Amino acid sequence: MKRRLAIWFIFSVSLMVIMLSVPLTAHAVHELSHVHEFVPYQYVGNITSFDDSGHIITGARESRCECGAVQIEQGSWKFPHSIWKTDIGHVHGTHTHEMRESCRYCDYSKVITYQCSGNPCVYPYSVIPLPY
Repeated sequence: MKRRLAIWFIFSVSLMVIMLSVPLTAHAVHELSHVHEFVPYQYVGNITSFDDSGHIITGARESRCECGAVQIEQGSWKFPHSIWKTDIGHVHGTHTHEMRESCRYCDYSKVITYQCSGNPCVYPYSVIPLPY
């Protein structure tokens, strides 16, 4: 009876080991055959404007693969400004009109002054094509 019980126990444990190792092996084979294609997901760090064309993010970049893998890199990345234009209005006593260009992500800001022909003022965005 003890011998039969021992054989049954060894058989059960062996079967459990085989059943548990198949998914682990399949996952390991998938990991070896899968080539990660990481896509930038988010940036965390300091944003600094470096000139009229763009800004630099210094910190960490989190990238993700479609399989769920995550990659985090440290470094600096350059991006063009995301410009938001605001009409400041006519400058009283002059024949000029002002518009502010600001970046949505950094502290970049620039005031542009246009000549206007008089009363009423021609709005700059009605004659200057905006890049959309």
